[in-house]
Amino acid sequence: MKRAGHLYDSICTPDALLAAYLAASRHKRSHRACFEFSRNLGANLSELQRELQSQTYQPRPCSQFMVTDGRKPRLIEAPAFRDLVVQHAVYAVTSPLFEARYISTNFACRVGLGTHKAADWLQAAMRRAPRTDWVLHVDVRKFFYSIDRDILMLLLERFVKCAPTLDLMAAFAKRPDATGVPIGNLMSQTFANLYLNSLDHYCKRTLKVADYARYMDDSIMLAPSRAIGLAWLASIRQHLAMIGLEISHYSLHPIKRGANFVGFRTWATARFVRPHVISALRADARHGRLESVISRLGHAKRTCSLKPLTQFLKEKHHAIFVRLPKSYRHSHNAHTAPA
Repeated sequence: MKRAGHLYDSICTPDALLAAYLAASRHKRSHRACFEFSRNLGANLSELQRELQSQTYQPRPCSQFMVTDGRKPRLIEAPAFRDLVVQHAVYAVTSPLFEARYISTNFACRVGLGTHKAADWLQAAMRRAPRTDWVLHVDVRKFFYSIDRDILMLLLERFVKCAPTLDLMAAFAKRPDATGVPIGNLMSQTFANLYLNSLDHYCKRTLKVADYARYMDDSIMLAPSRAIGLAWLASIRQHLAMIGLEISHYSLHPIKRGANFVGFRTWATARFVRPHVISALRADARHGRLESVISRLGHAKRTCSLKPLTQFLKEKHHAIFVRLPKSYRHSHNAHTAPA
């Protein structure tokens, strides 16, 4: 495998840093940190370039806060805005190296992919699978917090031989704890994808899993029988142990029971949002949070849940309903076909 060198100079150019600023500021124009950086944009970008070229740049401490809107609380470690700009510059130069090695059904944090594409793939796979197949769904325990940074650097060195670039990436992987990478960093998404890339290739090439996909630390596959699913599970457990990871929980069940994956409950003939999305939408509607309601409906847009959700808003929260985009206001009258 040919490694890429001489990447660092491409990260430090004025054009690269300006493009990185534009990417970092997208959807953050109203954030104070973005506003403060933008007030003296030229000087701030020049200072970043000077620090990078002299190799004196160091990321500032991340802001920490807890997020509790999911299945389990997560500690988010958000970078300073100037560090986010540098991360975007590094990402723009290095991501093509990693993208070329990913399998097509790795849906996490990649341009043009995401949760809806992953759900589409799963439903298509379930439709073409025999009704006797089984679904194996595997989740990694405390994935971001368990990443071994020494192993991560070895994986990065398989693709990158530019020492200053490797040092810069290592700086973004640091945490106070002995293991793990910060949740909430752009580069951490790349680190996570790369770390489990070996599992993807192991499942596809060694285990010969025909229908396999992954979204970050959630892997899902269709097995011809329960016995084969159990054999795959044992092999996956062994492979994860080699890189310092373990399985948090798994599900192995007949395909007719559907699957919970990337925020949807999916069957071959239908797809629904998870119950917590419905509860969150109702709470948002009660508190008049229009933008959040629209976001929840966007998540449900290609599911059988959209029609009852918009009908609920029309009947119970008409003031919110009449402010929705037309596509949602009309959806309660239309048949919502499975995606």
